[in-house]
Amino acid sequence: MSHMLDSLLGQLNSERLYSLSEYLGESTEKVYSASRGYFATLLGSLLGKSNDLALESTLKQSSGFYKETESAEDRIFSGNLTEGERGNAKKIIQSVFGERLTVLQTRLASATGISSESSAKLMPILTAAFNGYVGHKMRSEDLSLRDLTGKIYDERNNIHSSLPTGFSSLFGLGALTAVSGIPFHEGVNLHYLDESKKITPKQDEAKSKSRSWIGWLFLLICLLLLAYFIRSCKTCNNNKSIASMDDTTNASMSGSSSSSSSTTTTTTTATSDGATITAAPVSMSHDPIKVMLPSGKMLNAYKGGIEEQMVEFLKSGQLDKMSDEDLKKKWFNFDNINYEFGSTNKITAQSQVQVDNIVAILKEFKNTKIKLGAYTDKKGDEAANLAMSQARADDMKGRLEKAGVGSQVAAAEGYGEQFATIDESKSDDERAADRKIALRFVK
Repeated sequence: MSHMLDSLLGQLNSERLYSLSEYLGESTEKVYSASRGYFATLLGSLLGKSNDLALESTLKQSSGFYKETESAEDRIFSGNLTEGERGNAKKIIQSVFGERLTVLQTRLASATGISSESSAKLMPILTAAFNGYVGHKMRSEDLSLRDLTGKIYDERNNIHSSLPTGFSSLFGLGALTAVSGIPFHEGVNLHYLDESKKITPKQDEAKSKSRSWIGWLFLLICLLLLAYFIRSCKTCNNNKSIASMDDTTNASMSGSSSSSSSTTTTTTTATSDGATITAAPVSMSHDPIKVMLPSGKMLNAYKGGIEEQMVEFLKSGQLDKMSDEDLKKKWFNFDNINYEFGSTNKITAQSQVQVDNIVAILKEFKNTKIKLGAYTDKKGDEAANLAMSQARADDMKGRLEKAGVGSQVAAAEGYGEQFATIDESKSDDERAADRKIALRFVK
């Protein structure tokens, strides 16, 4: 089941992301990061507004663009809001954030690298998109605002992981990580809470003593659980180190070890280069990290992802020591590139972030050249799969050329289902391992 945050970000496909970035005069990477952070903050902040009938009415009175043609959504993300959409967005922003609005605007800008002016322009646009999606969801599923906040709380882990650093405490979003479902966090302005749940200073003082021993008990339990977890991990790691001794003698595409807490997958295939390769392990935890380039530029990526693997490999100096034959065995899988179903030239908005990251890495290491490879699963016609993979390889090459690094792309080849290992009768999720785009360095 799709999370609300993912559905909101899903509206921002690559074309709309480009359009929005052009409107703001910011990079697609920064705009996507800001959009993700703002949507997460807006969803989390609704937890304290579950009894706000005025806000509920405003949300349900969305313009309805979500139910219209895609051209209406294109209009929203190009910054061309109608008077009604802009008015509703202003009401929602004021109702949810109140006096914290200026702080949010400034912190969103500093956390994601966009200007304060862009932050001010972006928030009404994203709120209008949010209004359209949430309003339609509330009407079509007959949800009250309290029902909606219940669904948001169920998705709190996904939302909390997408918040920019420091936002949880700054905007009183402790409920996203709380054990109970009570959206209260000490230090939050009282206007943030439901009117029916306001706590006066005297009431808070009277309850503080009774809460204190609960806090100490909770801390003690946490410490005991942490000690148990550390002991279990040590035992688990000892067992894993014995089982993996043989594996560590084999060639690995990543050129680096993965975290013991990450789940990794490897794929062994043959290529037209005449080599058998072991595909780069890709972390399945999707923990967001910052990857620093030699210039100091930071890339938003995932732990164990292609960006981290490529940068570590290039910094290590291994490229200079390896022959072209050796490099044929060392491919790096894109771990966040997704084409729209059946498409050869339309990728999701989040995929564009990874394309931009690869461009940044190639520009940083100007003397490197790569070859692209595209693959499909076994489902469907073999010839059609081969054609689709070649088209996607060419599309990715075209995107890199358009970004100014075309001279560093030596070749792009589609392999179709030739090296697919998962039977076509398996589920789509299982076959996803065979559908990928990869790259390797060439000399």
